[in-house]
Amino acid sequence: YERIQHPNGGFIDMLDTHLDATGGDSGNATRAAESKQTVDLAHRKDDCFVAFLTGDLNSGSTGPAVKNFQAAGFVDSYLTVHGPDYTAKNGNTSSVKLADGAFDQNPKNRIDFIFARNAGGRTAKPISSEVVFKNHDAKGFYPSDHFGVITTFEVKM
Repeated sequence: YERIQHPNGGFIDMLDTHLDATGGDSGNATRAAESKQTVDLAHRKDDCFVAFLTGDLNSGSTGPAVKNFQAAGFVDSYLTVHGPDYTAKNGNTSSVKLADGAFDQNPKNRIDFIFARNAGGRTAKPISSEVVFKNHDAKGFYPSDHFGVITTFEVKM
């Protein structure tokens, strides 16, 4: 968690997390608990500032972690910009094969997210959002086992 002062004098709250990667029901339970702790932190620090939450959630958009963030008012920027059909087809970020010659990638899971939460009349509206880090070196090696997400927001303070 970090509170950043915007050049106009307002503040923006930034939260970043990397939730547990364990599979199955045990992993879902752990991620649900971790997401609740993250939401509790956001609520404790909430002074009616726009908040951004980013992270590798190791959970799809229907998992309990994502649902906890959405229930707390955090909005999925990629989904907001692109809608459900495009997101389901083009929003996957994991997993990426890490090997020379792995030029063609077809990630099956969407586990990396950027969320925003409005507060106190202050708003963060996503205006563009893309899956990134699709670059590879000359041998087909990628920089990460995930693609990333980048979102541009219109923020009104």
